[in-house]
Amino acid sequence: MKIDYLREYIVIGSSSSLQEAAQKLYLSSSTLSKHLSFIEEEVGTKLFKRSTTSLEFTVAGERFFEKAIAIINLYDAALTNPEQPCTSLPVVTVGGHLQCSLAYRLLMTTSSLVAHHNSPVHIVPYIEHYNGSLHSLASNDPYRTINDELVDVSLLIAASSVPQGFNCMVICNERLTIAAPENHPFARSREALSVCDLGSETFVFSQAYPEFTQQFIARCKESEVRPKIRQKAFQTWGDMYVKRNDSDLFVFPRSFAERLPPQEINGLVKRDIDDAIDFEIWALWSKDNPNEGIPIFLDKLLEVVELLKPEAV
Repeated sequence: MKIDYLREYIVIGSSSSLQEAAQKLYLSSSTLSKHLSFIEEEVGTKLFKRSTTSLEFTVAGERFFEKAIAIINLYDAALTNPEQPCTSLPVVTVGGHLQCSLAYRLLMTTSSLVAHHNSPVHIVPYIEHYNGSLHSLASNDPYRTINDELVDVSLLIAASSVPQGFNCMVICNERLTIAAPENHPFARSREALSVCDLGSETFVFSQAYPEFTQQFIARCKESEVRPKIRQKAFQTWGDMYVKRNDSDLFVFPRSFAERLPPQEINGLVKRDIDDAIDFEIWALWSKDNPNEGIPIFLDKLLEVVELLKPEAV
């Protein structure tokens, strides 16, 4: 199997659709689909459940994704320093709100940095969140995945407080984006939006992201603004849009909105807020976790934050 195919597979696995992955790789969708078929033929099993608008890992596909990342890390490390002996290194599994492309970008850049600098740790993303379902996000929350030892570290949109038994490190801040229906005044106006403009509006949140809702409410209170909040158990982003009221607004972290498939946001206009509300992105891990690779991963993560600071914060 070509090493480039493994790199392509990692990009496919971290995208919401084959079309999105093809755009990232500057390939046609048909070419990338053919490469994926080659991989599945060689592996001997289906790795994705495919539809016209989404991708969902099979169990084998998820496991192969983890192994592909480990192989690429070892390959890159071998090319960078061929004289370094191959030793057993601690493995740090990282999950959380990886649908937020800022968190995902930081994770993948850190993984690449670790491989190229021969750091004594392997980074493995926990990618169960990438099937596009809001329900899966709610049922695989960052705290439960840590407690169930599915991940060592979660990157997440911060909660109002750090749960007992967890360590927390603030990585950076993420800006807020509003999505308004095309007929809403916010969508038609060319004037800059301010937090003060939000007071009389109604915002819809999915129950899959309680931490995000809490932060939004707290930031509005700091500006003495009291918008109405509605929370529902939407299954998909499309479901959220279809079942909204005509005047409802949505709020996303800016980079999260970048990852939404185009068909999920048809009829919505994205607007930034000038005096933007920031949301903290946390790295969270259990105080009882003895994994020696966690401090190494966190140090490299902070290096990446500094490297990407103009773009990420």
